[in-house]
Amino acid sequence: MRTRLHPVRRPARALVVGLLLALCAGCASKPPPPKPLTEADLRKNWTPDQTEQVIQSVANPDVRQVLDRFFHERARDAARHGLKFAVDSIMVGEDMGIGGGMSMKRLFALYEEYDDDHFASYLAAFETIGGRLQSEYHRQVGGSKIGIVKLEFTELNRIILTMYTFAPGDTPCCPTRKGQTGFQLGPTSLEPLE
Repeated sequence: MRTRLHPVRRPARALVVGLLLALCAGCASKPPPPKPLTEADLRKNWTPDQTEQVIQSVANPDVRQVLDRFFHERARDAARHGLKFAVDSIMVGEDMGIGGGMSMKRLFALYEEYDDDHFASYLAAFETIGGRLQSEYHRQVGGSKIGIVKLEFTELNRIILTMYTFAPGDTPCCPTRKGQTGFQLGPTSLEPLE
């Protein structure tokens, strides 16, 4: 005696197979997640030309001059210690008119001091009024054996950084643990956000 398949089962089976194929096709079309930054990726951008482009990207000439003086001083200091210097990025957090044609600006910059074997990343925060520097604070936020840092987002007197730190088993060039941290420019310091 032959067993007959129920006529409803064949179309249902075809539907299930079709759905599975569609799901697999959807998975294949998704782009892979971005690879974590490596130290080599960063070092490609650490050139005098890149530093100059980053500084020149600040629109206000008075503020640009303040930043240029600060970074040239940091570069001289780094050179005295046998290190190279590069400005990675600058972001304006606040640009507010305060009357009399003057404005107050708060800016954040990420800069690097490095040699062939090691690097240190620093976050600097500036407040200018009428194009004159009122306050500047900086602190180390990344580097060799610490992690790689990128400026992510700024608002008013706060900055959010994306950090790639070392997980157990990571090679010295390539941290894989991704997280975020923030800092706030206060009246007397640059402090971590709580």
